[in-house]
Amino acid sequence: EVVAEAQGRVLGPSEVAALGDSANAEMGLRLETTTAGERLEILQVQLRLLTVPSSNPDTLIYLLVDPTDMTFIYTPESPAPTDEIRVGGVPAWRSILTLNVPTSVPGSPAACARVPCPVALTPERLNHAALALTSRTDLSPFAPTDSLRLDARVVLAPDFLPKSPLGSSLFIQSSGEQPGTRVPPLAFVPGGARTVEIPVTPLVRELVRGETPSGGEPSTTIALMSLFEPLTLGYGSFVGPGEPGEPFLRMIITVSEQVVPP
Repeated sequence: EVVAEAQGRVLGPSEVAALGDSANAEMGLRLETTTAGERLEILQVQLRLLTVPSSNPDTLIYLLVDPTDMTFIYTPESPAPTDEIRVGGVPAWRSILTLNVPTSVPGSPAACARVPCPVALTPERLNHAALALTSRTDLSPFAPTDSLRLDARVVLAPDFLPKSPLGSSLFIQSSGEQPGTRVPPLAFVPGGARTVEIPVTPLVRELVRGETPSGGEPSTTIALMSLFEPLTLGYGSFVGPGEPGEPFLRMIITVSEQVVPP
């Protein structure tokens, strides 16, 4: 990654006129690196015009023009993933997962001494559920340079993917808490792999109950996505199913001799 300050180059009157020609489909300027493998972060682009007003030819006036649009071009493009979960980037990647929620859990020896095992999983016993992901680390130029905020949403019509509508966020925001699950950029650099959890308690509770609050059949399919799309060129990569560190569902349940519905 290269960080530098550039004063730009001087444009002639004909070039400035071409930039203002709305009939020119190619009007604009392109900035590019001179060395392959570098990534350039552009913080601000501004066109400064040194003009001479016709009413006062002895005066020089600086005019500042901000760009109306900015486009980022990069080569080569990252190929579609085959063994990873990918979230974020530009265009924004989304990953689709299907949850397989058990009807019972084996139970620990202490729990089995108090209640029959396996322990039936009921909505009243479920306190918390989260999808645990393990970040993948490499030296990819698409590794995030800023924190990602992950979100999970129910895929309402899985048969219509990738055009299926999505439900609202499964993240329950507390007072003063920023939305989404924050993953720092250090999670994607060599040696920084970590497990992050995305809360999905409302959906898992519906799956255990077998119906949505409106009485419909809950969807077992969720979409993992960046909370803000698109945000940066960098995307987050996580270990996919079937690999060491694969995703798993972490649940916290209450076990007692008698479960009283709230």
